[in-house]
Amino acid sequence: MATSGTYTFTLDVIDVIEEAYERCSIELKVGYDLVTARRSLNLLLTDWTLDDVNLWTLDQTELVLTSGTASYTLASPAFSVLDACIRVSGSSDTDYAIERISIEQYLELPDKTTQGRPVQFAVERGRSGPVVYLYPTPSAATYSLFYYRIRDIQDITVTYTDNPDVPKRFLPALCSGLAWYLSEKNKAKMVTGSDGRPQWVDGVSPQDRLELKARYTEDYTKAKEADADRASLFIRPWRGYGNR
Repeated sequence: MATSGTYTFTLDVIDVIEEAYERCSIELKVGYDLVTARRSLNLLLTDWTLDDVNLWTLDQTELVLTSGTASYTLASPAFSVLDACIRVSGSSDTDYAIERISIEQYLELPDKTTQGRPVQFAVERGRSGPVVYLYPTPSAATYSLFYYRIRDIQDITVTYTDNPDVPKRFLPALCSGLAWYLSEKNKAKMVTGSDGRPQWVDGVSPQDRLELKARYTEDYTKAKEADADRASLFIRPWRGYGNR
C-alpha cells in the first residue's frame, strides 16, 4: 500500500482549540470560547517558557560590544542567556570561553571599571528584558558577545489560522494541556437526578479533569524527554580544599 511520502502535518491554532474542546466533550459555540481558549494557550506557553530550556527557542546571536560599556540590555524576544563566549574580530574570528557568574558575584567585584577582554558575565532578569554585565569592561571595539539566546515562545494572536510556535513533537502536549486548562474553566455542577442520585452536568467532572491532567503530564513529559540534548554528560569530582 502506498504511503503519502509527506512529512508536513501540523495544526493551526483553531485546530488545537477545537481538539482541546472535543477532548473535554464541549462544543465550541460562541466567539468568547475562542477568546478564553486563546488566553489559556498563551498562559500554557508562558508556563513552558519557565520550565527548563526549550531547544527550539535557542538562537545563536552576536552582540557587538562597545569599548568602555559593561552592561547591555538584550532586546525582545530574548528571555535569558544559556551560554556565551567572547569573539575577537580580526583577520580571523577567535572565540574565547567566558564564565557565567551570578548577579550577586558581579555586584561583589571590587572594581567594575577595570577594562580588558571580558572573562565573566552575569545576567539580570529585568522586566524589560535580560541585562548582561561583563567583567572586565570591554576595552576594544573588536569584541563581540557571541551567545545562545533563549527567546520567548511567540504569542497566540487573533489570527487563528497561524501555526503555534512549537515543533510537531509538542503538538500532542499542546492539545492535552489546553484541554486540561479548559476543563478547569468548565467544571461540572452536581445536581440531583430524577432517580434521586447525584450526578455531574454542564461541564467536566472532577474525575475527567484528573484524567485530562494526567494525559497532559504524560504527553508533556514524553515531549521534553525527546527534546533533551543527546550529548554525553561527564561529572568530575572537585578534589580541592576549602570553599570553591
